[in-house]
Amino acid sequence: MMGYDCMVGNTHTFTYYAVRSQPHMIANMNGGCFWLLFTIYIYGMAISRSKRCVPSANDIIAKSDIILLNFEVPEEANEAACRIAHKYGIKTILNPAPAHKCRKEYLNQFYCITPNQNEAEIIDIETTREVVTLGGDGALLIENGKKTYLHAIQTVVKDTTGAGDCFNGAFAVAISEGKSLYEAVCFSQKAAALSVTQDFVMPSLPYREQIDKMT
Repeated sequence: MMGYDCMVGNTHTFTYYAVRSQPHMIANMNGGCFWLLFTIYIYGMAISRSKRCVPSANDIIAKSDIILLNFEVPEEANEAACRIAHKYGIKTILNPAPAHKCRKEYLNQFYCITPNQNEAEIIDIETTREVVTLGGDGALLIENGKKTYLHAIQTVVKDTTGAGDCFNGAFAVAISEGKSLYEAVCFSQKAAALSVTQDFVMPSLPYREQIDKMT
C-alpha cells in the first residue's frame, strides 16, 4: 500500500492510497475526515464485489462529510452506500465513469453527478444537479433546469491524465465545505487547471494553497 499526500496541503490534506492498483482517496480536514470512494476500496477491502459488503462500512460512512462514487462498481453496491449515507444526512456525488445507460431513479439518488461530455451523451438523462466537464471548453452546470456555462481556465497543458479525478476530488472537497455548486465548480476548475501543467497523476495534484492563490 502506497500513500501520497497531495491536493490541499497543510490543514486540508488528501492522502491517496493505492490498493491493488485501485486508488481511493481519503481527505482529512481540520481534524475531521471524509472519504471519497472512487472504487470503494476501504482499508484494502474490495466492497465493489458485492453490495453485501457495504454495510460493513457503515461506521466509516457515518463519520464522513461526503461520499464520491463511480461506475467502476456495481450499481447495487453504490445504492447500498447511498442508503447508508442518506441515513446520516451525508451528500453523495457520482462520477459516472465508465459511462453506461442507467435508470433516472438511480441517478436521482445522488446529490450531484459529474459526467464529462461523452459520458453525459451516453447516460442521456438530465438530473436535478449536474456538472458536465468539457475539458478545454470549460464546464456546464445544470441546477434545477438552469444551465450555467463556465469558461475553462487558460493554461499550458502538459498532461491531462488524472485531470478528471482531480476535478472530482476538488469538487467533493468544495461541496463538503459548504460551497455552492457554482463555487465548487470554480474551485475544481482551478485544481484541474493546475494538474494538467504537470506530468503523471499523483505528482500533478495541486496543494490547497496553490488553488487558493489562483484568481
